[in-house]
Amino acid sequence: MGRYLLHRLALAIPTLIVVSIVVFVLQKLLPGDAATLMTADADLSADDLARIRAALGLDKTWPVQYLVWMWGVVQGDFGTSLNTKLPVLEVILDKLPVTFQLASMAIVISVGIGVPLGVIAALKRGSAVDYGVNAAGLSGLSIPPFWFGIMLILAFSVELNWFPASGYVSPAEDFWASIHTMILPAIVLASENIAILMRHTRSAMLGVLKQDYVRTARAKGLFERVVVVRHALRNALIPVITLGAIEFGRLLGGAVLTEQVFTIPGFGKLLVDGVFTRDYPIVQGVVLVAACCYIALNFLADAAYASVNPRIRAR
Repeated sequence: MGRYLLHRLALAIPTLIVVSIVVFVLQKLLPGDAATLMTADADLSADDLARIRAALGLDKTWPVQYLVWMWGVVQGDFGTSLNTKLPVLEVILDKLPVTFQLASMAIVISVGIGVPLGVIAALKRGSAVDYGVNAAGLSGLSIPPFWFGIMLILAFSVELNWFPASGYVSPAEDFWASIHTMILPAIVLASENIAILMRHTRSAMLGVLKQDYVRTARAKGLFERVVVVRHALRNALIPVITLGAIEFGRLLGGAVLTEQVFTIPGFGKLLVDGVFTRDYPIVQGVVLVAACCYIALNFLADAAYASVNPRIRAR
């Protein structure tokens, strides 16, 4: 198992390097540079602009600029925001916990609803319950999150006044007010994941229920609940664990629309604001940190997969 995890960890390093190169090159292909944006309102000569570019290191070749940027990233220096003049890492660390809370609540809702529905659909295969669960899952995959979010705001915030329509309260200030504020965004973010986890759990359960050891467990006279929970579900959850960790990483990077609809000052909104204001250091930092989070969660998924799969542990 140790060799397996070291192998997976070694694969993460070239992945991060490739991601950093792609992020850097795409940012360079955009029109304008940091010097142009910083002096947009100033009436400077070409010589003054050249001196500013030289001071920022923008007169060097792209490979040299990339190495300088990566050396700063390795040391924890992601650069400075062009708009706020604050260190990029400081801005990201200020926003990341907000999105992490939103994604955590969304994954809890996804697992809490998607996995039981998948198990029920598999046990009731071919029945009205199975068709109903599948139809609900297909709806979850088909409905656009921004439209679903607006409908929830109209129903539960405007008409019923049960939840706030926007805003954010830190758990450090008021824990329950924070949960109350994030319920609707978390449901919107989880809607697609519920359907994905339900369909994967159903497929995995249908495959496991046909196995000989499940048939043997039933032949031994065990209660159906014991057969399902102890023998079938435990093995069916192995691929679901991997999928759940990957989906959590996707939620961290995919909360952009949800945070925009509910005006949540999180990681995704920071990225959108950075794109619209052409704050390139912020965009570079957010994308790179999101990639690091995604790779780290994939590694944790591999570790969890190895811990529950004896064939992996034996390697």
